[in-house]
Amino acid sequence: MKLLFTVALLGLFAMSPADAQIRAKAKQRILEKQQQKQQKQDDAVERFLAMTPAERRQALAQLPAARQRQILQRLKALELLSEDERNSLRGRQQAFTTLPPVRRQAVRAELQNLRRMSREDRRRRLGSDEIKQNFSEDERQLLNDVAGQQADQE
Repeated sequence: MKLLFTVALLGLFAMSPADAQIRAKAKQRILEKQQQKQQKQDDAVERFLAMTPAERRQALAQLPAARQRQILQRLKALELLSEDERNSLRGRQQAFTTLPPVRRQAVRAELQNLRRMSREDRRRRLGSDEIKQNFSEDERQLLNDVAGQQADQE
């Protein structure tokens, strides 16, 4: 009886290949929505950069306070950059957004890991066999570019 009960429970919790596919598709949709949201935010900041101060004030007045603060912080950071630095940042953003969602997630996680490291630890990590095995050449270049920019700011 106990065995029958255990088998019945396993049957309830077993995941068929179709269930796994459905979950994978749902996860993919969530990642795509997150990417679209990030792209919209990036586009909004770019639009604000192109506006006159009066147009910015008018557009910001229509947004919730939290969103206003977020955009103003990004604008201030971007305005401090030279045109070459801005173009480089746009290129890195474009390279990142063209990655498949699963790879974007892996690159994002590694960047978060690298941000917690000292400059020397980042350098060692970026040159490690693990990074070479787990990331494509383009992904490694993106990691190096972003981590290098962070090292320059320290």
